[in-house]
Amino acid sequence: MHSKGRLLYAPMPRQILLVDSVVQELAVIERILTRAGHCVTSVTSFEAASLQASLSKPDILITAVRLGRFNGVHLALRFKVDYPGLPLIVMGEESEVSLAADAMQTGARFLPKATPPEQFVEFVAALLAGRVPRDLVSTRRWPRRGVELPAKLSERTARVVDVSYGGLRLECDTAPVNGDSHVNIEMPTVGMVLTGAVFRWSKPAKNKPVWSCGVELGSVSAPAKQAWRRVVDSVK
Repeated sequence: MHSKGRLLYAPMPRQILLVDSVVQELAVIERILTRAGHCVTSVTSFEAASLQASLSKPDILITAVRLGRFNGVHLALRFKVDYPGLPLIVMGEESEVSLAADAMQTGARFLPKATPPEQFVEFVAALLAGRVPRDLVSTRRWPRRGVELPAKLSERTARVVDVSYGGLRLECDTAPVNGDSHVNIEMPTVGMVLTGAVFRWSKPAKNKPVWSCGVELGSVSAPAKQAWRRVVDSVK
């Protein structure tokens, strides 16, 4: 369109691929996104999503967790390989903490289906604009359970003092390594070795002459993550 002799270009609507096997929920989310000005293509299966993506080249994928034989995390993994850099959102129930953990490990963002429409639209817009919105489900909401497990942190003697699906907290006699370093953690009493975990932080513990250290699973292998969840679930 023209305005005072200048040619103005309206922004192109962003292409969203929406996947949900529950047709009623698919229609609700599609309506919210369409009203926000996006161009939405909706499909109901893993296979249809893969085919549609090859045809339409979406700007973002939004998928439900439950997709019949597969789930949204499997789809996010496929898209991470086939379409590097594509923003990915996996939606599910906030109680599905293990699937939320899996989604985040693929680089996708996890959103509860109960997220208010305005907050949902803002989250999608931020990802499309290349920003990093705050996670609406924090790993701190995952079950954290106190334990006493002897361990080795990259050959240094340590004690695991609490665990969650996303990582663990240890105590060491001295500050062990710098933040964001990859480490290996051995826990002989549960027969577990976490290879490729990410050491995030360390600080002096309160009222103890030790250092408290936070570790996330990071690039730990998928089978090891599954085994780790069983360890966490076994803690009473």
